[in-house]
Amino acid sequence: MNFPNKQYNVIYADPPWIFGSKAYQDGDRDFDKLENHYDTMHIDEIKELDVPSANDCTCFMWTTDAHLKEAIEVMEAWGFKYKTIAFIWVKKYKSGSLVYNFAPYTLKSCEMCMLGTKGTMGKYKKVNNVKQLVEAVRTKHSRKPDEVRKRIDMLYGDIPKIELFAREKAEGWDSWGNEIFDETTQDKHDVIIEKVETKICEMCNVNYTGMTKEQHILKPFHQDRL
Repeated sequence: MNFPNKQYNVIYADPPWIFGSKAYQDGDRDFDKLENHYDTMHIDEIKELDVPSANDCTCFMWTTDAHLKEAIEVMEAWGFKYKTIAFIWVKKYKSGSLVYNFAPYTLKSCEMCMLGTKGTMGKYKKVNNVKQLVEAVRTKHSRKPDEVRKRIDMLYGDIPKIELFAREKAEGWDSWGNEIFDETTQDKHDVIIEKVETKICEMCNVNYTGMTKEQHILKPFHQDRL
């Protein structure tokens, strides 16, 4: 499934990174490999996506500390220059206590949303008081707080925005992803929101959503896995 035939001033993405993670237990919750929760993509596949960005565009991209280097590489491959960490999500339980995820060095409680730009985005900014720290309850596996999308709306107002690898529709946003419930719908701007068909290569078992099979089989990571 291709991206909508439209250019956007805001790209909001939560790439399905491959972690190579092991199953573990975090407090009263059991977590297994991320691949068992949703389809993941190789770093090179994410880089190859021809994201529908306008000449003036800001990219907000979720990453973990383990993928900071790769996330910056993806941002640059998409044509953006990394600027800063826009949001830090402090994860909490419903009880209000902090989440502490197991990690090799220190227990983790946060996830980061990076910001990169291309062109001139200063003219679109509406306010200067959007806060970086987001304290929100962790819910569905890998789902990000709705509050972040609201703060992006506060920062840039009503300009063309799209969420990549989305899990739900949001008012005023276009959405692209394979976990959106409705096949097609229209928001108030009459823009189609589409569900993306997940494509897995039967030869190398890699997700190549966002490109054709012909494009995928020419990639080095496909050849390396044969």
